[in-house]
Amino acid sequence: MSNVVGDEGAAVFAAALPGSELRRLDLRRSGITGVGARLLLAAVEAGTNLTYLGLLGDVPRRIKRALTAACGPVEPPHEDIGAIASAYR
Repeated sequence: MSNVVGDEGAAVFAAALPGSELRRLDLRRSGITGVGARLLLAAVEAGTNLTYLGLLGDVPRRIKRALTAACGPVEPPHEDIGAIASAYR
């Protein structure tokens, strides 16, 4: 199964983000390029609850930096996450 959504998928995510309760969105290795990343950036700047949006690949560094800044402060993970991580060490 592929996780590639590409720029078309980024447009769908960008349309869904405003008003969403989603806090973290990891789109690494999803085939999104600078075109899709710009759409996501516009959606985040318009107002979302995201604190993290992960992108890799053909996304310019300046867009990644702008997304990081627009997502706001990173919340520490819930204490249960630390417990789960320690159980798998």
